[in-house]
Amino acid sequence: MTRIDRLVVLALALVLTGCGDSALPSASAAVYGGSPVSRDSLTPSDLAYGQVVYVPVYSEFGFGKGKGKKRYAFAVNVSIRNTDPKQSITITSARYYDNDGKFLREYLQDARALGPLDTTTVIVSQKDMTGGLGANVIVEWGSGNAVSAPVIEAVMFGRRGTEGAAAFRSPGRVIEERRP
Repeated sequence: MTRIDRLVVLALALVLTGCGDSALPSASAAVYGGSPVSRDSLTPSDLAYGQVVYVPVYSEFGFGKGKGKKRYAFAVNVSIRNTDPKQSITITSARYYDNDGKFLREYLQDARALGPLDTTTVIVSQKDMTGGLGANVIVEWGSGNAVSAPVIEAVMFGRRGTEGAAAFRSPGRVIEERRP
């Protein structure tokens, strides 16, 4: 990834999330926004309400066929936005899986507390194509109170040489709901 590519990805991340704390769980990802929370300090009542959300992401995209077949790499931004104007939520996990459903990594070293209307974003580098064409991120969140569900979506951005840039989004889908 060139210096310009890194600047474009960073600028996109800052636009999507605003400035925030960052941690580097791996060389190919960064987490921005929210406040770190030790998982050991969380009780079941802290997470009584919540969801597990499947987010389809695309670390690369294929086009063409035969000898002209190409793959185009994308940076992935998984944006998790607390939509509740009064209550906080806690993001407990953001797990990355590849095209074959194989677990690749956990992006959150600690849980992340999101205050009212706060956002956190996991950014996967454009160089990290380990997820493949059918990658996904499973996000888990919880709250001690009933809250409005967060918006969880991925925004992919790719640029390669003089071929231009492309960006698109992919909404998350609830696959499990937790209510007391």
